[in-house]
Amino acid sequence: MVESLLENDGPPASGAVIIAAAARLRAALERPFQAEVAAAALAEACRRLSSTGDADGGATIAAIARRWGWSEPVLELSLRALCEPMKYEALRELARKTRAGREIIGFIMAGNIPGVGLHEVMATLIAGRTAMIKTAASEPVFFHQLAAVLKAIAPELAARMAVFTWAREDASLTSALREACDRIVVFGDDETIRQPLLRVNAASGAGFGARVSGAVMTAAALRGSRRGSVLHPLTFDIIAFEQRGCLSPHHIFIGETGGLVAEDFAASLAAQLEAYAEDALPSPSRLALEDAAAIRRVRERARWRAIGGQAVRLWEGPIPGWTVIYDRDAAFTQAPGFRTVCISPFRDAADLARRLAPVAGRVEAMAFKTEPTIDSKEFIGALREVLERTGATYICEPGRMQSPPIDWFHGGGAFLRRLFETE
Repeated sequence: MVESLLENDGPPASGAVIIAAAARLRAALERPFQAEVAAAALAEACRRLSSTGDADGGATIAAIARRWGWSEPVLELSLRALCEPMKYEALRELARKTRAGREIIGFIMAGNIPGVGLHEVMATLIAGRTAMIKTAASEPVFFHQLAAVLKAIAPELAARMAVFTWAREDASLTSALREACDRIVVFGDDETIRQPLLRVNAASGAGFGARVSGAVMTAAALRGSRRGSVLHPLTFDIIAFEQRGCLSPHHIFIGETGGLVAEDFAASLAAQLEAYAEDALPSPSRLALEDAAAIRRVRERARWRAIGGQAVRLWEGPIPGWTVIYDRDAAFTQAPGFRTVCISPFRDAADLARRLAPVAGRVEAMAFKTEPTIDSKEFIGALREVLERTGATYICEPGRMQSPPIDWFHGGGAFLRRLFETE
């Protein structure tokens, strides 16, 4: 078991400490690297950290829950989904696809969810590189714990990581990290990645700004017993990471002509969210003031639009809790998170394209569900083409949104392509 949840195992970060860490990482690059050993160690570390049944995972999940006010069951659900693709076979296959290289890759992590950037860190390590990670001050637990668990499993692999935490205001340390690394990867909102100190290009690294996800399904996919097979997994997609990550669905579109299926599905989803919030997957114990205010604004706008006679319905739980809005005519609407979802019907592929136009180029994932025995091949193909035109990097079944494969082209895939032999 990891003995402590200290946010730094060594001295506080300084320019000298970062330079020394870079020297250690370059020395590690000169030592032999065995991809199969690394794949096994990384898979085992992810397994441990994503389960409260493991001592390391239990301690990690509890520490993050205390810091953020999220429930431990929700964090376990979230981290299990994130880590599910990190299997030995998948990691070994990714190692086979990457090209040889000796470099230190620096990571500036966002603080919106724990574990953000894990795919890129896993790819870096399995490709034989080393990683210097600066975690967000708001989430200093996960990657420190990953390094600690790896140190217990495979010290030679842990020697290829250095993890630090400092506030974004400490520009001197960020500059030192940038100078020490061969490339840099930045996660955050659009404002973050536009900062001069963090700005990157194809040669110097990769930047991952704000992106959104949603779901598209047909009325045929929700008929009869099929509804439950969509409703339950999609609910988990919404609840995971409290809807704060780029893979969380904000808006669900249902293909039909009258809107009755979409409205009925909204009511069913509201009931499902209420049931989970009261039992297995409790809502956060607290919210930041700005988050609570954002949820309140969304609810009040929907309430007043409904009073004004628009085709809008609102279901809501206590804040913090959940919110479902049926909005017949809405284009894609970004939610403030914390289980806030909009549901709208669409007529055909052209109508769907119009609804998705506001987020074209900013879509990360789309859950996509049709019924091939009822929906025509032409209709299904036209819908998929619309999703692809939005730039969605991951199209999947409901329930799989939070678990993209290890070779997922996150943000368009610029980072991963740099590691591939076929680059």
